[in-house]
Amino acid sequence: MRTTKEIIEGTEENPLMVLERHEFGSENFDIKEAYEELLAHSKKEKAITWGYFPGLEAKEMERYPRCIKLAYQLRSLVPLPLAFIRLVSQKPDSEYGGMHIDVHPGVNHVKDPAHRNDEVARVLINLHRAPRLMRYVPIDRDSLIKQGINISPHHYQIIKEQLPIKEIEIPPITNTFMYSLKFWSSLLPHEGVTDDQGSFIASYGNYFKNPQHYHI
Repeated sequence: MRTTKEIIEGTEENPLMVLERHEFGSENFDIKEAYEELLAHSKKEKAITWGYFPGLEAKEMERYPRCIKLAYQLRSLVPLPLAFIRLVSQKPDSEYGGMHIDVHPGVNHVKDPAHRNDEVARVLINLHRAPRLMRYVPIDRDSLIKQGINISPHHYQIIKEQLPIKEIEIPPITNTFMYSLKFWSSLLPHEGVTDDQGSFIASYGNYFKNPQHYHI
């Protein structure tokens, strides 16, 4: 698979956010099968949001075989642990939505004490036939804290201050291309925006000492 990159924020030496385009070769991805698996669960539970979150349930290997297979296939693009594969059928209403930084590479809201001084790198792969919109603040966390903005680097919180906002779309998947957004999610405040077209994404992440230890 051939990949091209566009730096969205940062520099060539120290990129903070990068949009990648992956051109399909002979690779096969069970995207439709994973979508249908999550959709079946969401319909059964009458929920508009459903996902495969590794480690949250003891029987996930039994409940999500297609998602697990897709996650394995996508590792050719992302050498990071899977955080989740999530399907949203329409615009969600969640108390956890809003501008924030990540304190954990998965879905925990408290930073692991063993990684107190580490940063989180995240990769979002858009598996949907519609764009995935991300809003973000083009100023890193430490600079915002120096300006007096209340941001905890150790606990999840919604940032309510008025800040400059930019938008980036992760383009939809096609028969030829797949797109991913790589960024330092503990450094750049961000939020995903889902409209009534819904979303279908895979998220990968991990802790690193600093951006110099993992070049996105």
